[in-house]
Amino acid sequence: MRIMQTFDPSYLLEYFPKIFQTKGQFRDAFYRKLLEDAPELQPHFDRYPIAKTHMMERFMTDLVRSATSGSGIADLVSRFSASHKKFNLTDRHFTACEVAMKYAFEQVRQVHHSLPSDAELNFHMFLEIVFHELRKTAQG
Repeated sequence: MRIMQTFDPSYLLEYFPKIFQTKGQFRDAFYRKLLEDAPELQPHFDRYPIAKTHMMERFMTDLVRSATSGSGIADLVSRFSASHKKFNLTDRHFTACEVAMKYAFEQVRQVHHSLPSDAELNFHMFLEIVFHELRKTAQG
């Protein structure tokens, strides 16, 4: 019998610090993949890449904490969408970002063999939820 895995934000929160433990690796993999898939976004990342990494890490951590507390992520996603409206992000950009996040996680996981496959599965489910909300907010 196959057991169906469900999203468990508390489990993800336990492993989330390890994902960003090697910030340079996650950041480099994320931006390399994102800009490979959406090169038109390059001008937005030319300045202050380290600061942007801290903002990304804080936003993602806040989303996980919000999901863990049961308060949901809609408010955080709405604020993100509002603050990024000026960049005219499209569905294709959100897809490229989601793919880049998953790619960066896999790159980090290859180094941190202590991250179990369940952590990756939870991260992927988490990203599905986050990007579904981002796309919904951006369209409305």
